[in-house]
Amino acid sequence: MADNPVPKQAELFPRYWPRGAAPARAQVLELLSAAVPWGHLEELTRDLYQADTRKRGRKGHALKLLLRTYVLSIVWRASDRALAAAIVDSRAFGDFLGLEAPIDGEIGLV
Repeated sequence: MADNPVPKQAELFPRYWPRGAAPARAQVLELLSAAVPWGHLEELTRDLYQADTRKRGRKGHALKLLLRTYVLSIVWRASDRALAAAIVDSRAFGDFLGLEAPIDGEIGLV
């Protein structure tokens, strides 16, 4: 038998990612956020979606959130469920969408 013990998981994987450089995903999202005229896009689509501004009934999601989520689904070519899982898993996606940290992994987009 060999004297090579199996390394523990903590030895194989660091607890936190190094802070040296931002991940490529965060950089792409920063560029995307700066490149798209979000205010103008929201003005163009405001007549089509007013669920977040109505006075009666349950309010819908913010138009800004829906537009940014739609753009993410196009750029990452992800289905609704895959995108919802990626938003929960990725801090960069949450920051791009303007979300706070989800509670118990639920964001309610799907």
